[in-house]
Amino acid sequence: KHLLDAIFEMGFERPSAIQEEALPRILAEPPRNVIGQAQSGSGKTAAFVVGMLYRIEVDSPATTQALCVTPTRELAVQIVQKAIAPMAAHMKGLKVQMALAAEKIERGKKVDAHLVVGTPGKIVDWMKRKTINTKTIKVFVLDEADNMVAESGHRANSLLIKKQMPKLCQSLFFSATFPPEVVQFASKMVHNPDKILIEEGPTSLVLDVIKQIWVDCQGYEGGKLAFLADIYSLLTIGQSIICVGTKRDADSVHH
Repeated sequence: KHLLDAIFEMGFERPSAIQEEALPRILAEPPRNVIGQAQSGSGKTAAFVVGMLYRIEVDSPATTQALCVTPTRELAVQIVQKAIAPMAAHMKGLKVQMALAAEKIERGKKVDAHLVVGTPGKIVDWMKRKTINTKTIKVFVLDEADNMVAESGHRANSLLIKKQMPKLCQSLFFSATFPPEVVQFASKMVHNPDKILIEEGPTSLVLDVIKQIWVDCQGYEGGKLAFLADIYSLLTIGQSIICVGTKRDADSVHH
């Protein structure tokens, strides 16, 4: 309930396409591993942040239960400020630790946070020094995963981090682009993932799980217009595009 309250307070009214497909998988019991692709601005971050916060039990002293790795410090800061902070508004006692170049934790001290967000180099460094206890981590997120597992990107560090994760830890990899070789590599890193990918091609930005329906309206009383009106009376559609043949059709649909 505390998550739902925060989500509505943030102005979300209904899930976006990627959230609709990803959330039931992310929140499933037992947890599913997800490799998800969606354009920037489509709500990927909110989807995996819900996933992390959903699994965290706020305990004291804090055990680290979720880890989010991003390629840049700017993205890490953005995720914490724009998504985690408002979404965890009702999670009393939740501690979040940034793992960035400027962050210092004294030698011998451990990370005192339920959720860690940071860049790969720093996280690997803290793992080597045993600053992060990885045994209690339940959710592991790679954001901009194409960059994180590409050979030219942070692949070596991403692999090192993944190897430290507990066997039953849930893995969520999200990105706006997923070249086929990156999907293959990510699929090897993650056990039996659910893949939500956009088909390649200049025209198709269709999630492979979006339904496409063809309806014959000839037998429908009132024809296409009546059918359209009936669909809209049933659905809560935020945005849609209707293509028509003539200016007159456009006028009548508009009316």
